[in-house]
Amino acid sequence: MEKHSQNSEFIRPLIMKWFKNILLLTALISKIKNNLISLICVLFIFGCSQDNAALNAVVVGTNIVCNDGHYILFVAKRDGNSLEDIKLTVTAPNGEATTLMAEKGAISKSEKPNCFRIKLYNGQENEKANKTWQLSVFDLQPINISQK
Repeated sequence: MEKHSQNSEFIRPLIMKWFKNILLLTALISKIKNNLISLICVLFIFGCSQDNAALNAVVVGTNIVCNDGHYILFVAKRDGNSLEDIKLTVTAPNGEATTLMAEKGAISKSEKPNCFRIKLYNGQENEKANKTWQLSVFDLQPINISQK
């Protein structure tokens, strides 16, 4: 019986110390978790705002100059990511300009930094409608959005 009592006296403080350490570790993990969640939220908010800068550059009723002036985009109506009455003027390296027009389109985030992706549906090339197409996709960078 005396051995059992001695073992209990030795084990009880050891268990209490482990329990205290577990409580301290739990509190530390809780603080780290809260700080980590806050950090992730801040990074997400600032990351998204940077990514959306190119999307936000597409303003209805204005000419948006993109890709060092080689593309000029005009959108008559925008509802979220849906576009209507779109005109995209593309200037080739030789200076020849081609105008693409579409009644419907969509805008989304591009995989390229500081760019947006525009999809034009059922459009025509030039006002004479000498060429038509069902879908054209462009990744455009507004010139007022800097490259990093």
